[in-house]
Amino acid sequence: MPAIMRLFFWLALAFFYAVSLDVINTMVIDADISVFGQLLSFTLFNVLVANLVCKYEKNVPTVCALLTGCIGVIVCGVLVWPWFIDMEQWLWVYLIVSLVVFSWVNPKISAFLANISAKDTPKRD
Repeated sequence: MPAIMRLFFWLALAFFYAVSLDVINTMVIDADISVFGQLLSFTLFNVLVANLVCKYEKNVPTVCALLTGCIGVIVCGVLVWPWFIDMEQWLWVYLIVSLVVFSWVNPKISAFLANISAKDTPKRD
């Protein structure tokens, strides 16, 4: 895929990431969940998004996760549309940093699990 198309792909993902975070934030606010529940919801969502980032970006998934997080949270969620204005600033940082960390850890966990499953597979004679 040409570089410009990949950039547009990650920009589109950043927009959809921001929209999805807004939906999750609205559901958490409507459910009146504690801060721990809110963090758990955002953590699970970031694990899923990091899995998608690592699935579609093999070269530099951590950079793409940083781009997706920064553009999604700061540009789309704060500057362009005021979706995340009511959120605490530490939660913005948590969303970006956790997405980057999960996208960094995801290939390592996948390789570890593949190694375990390769060892457990019986050899056929």
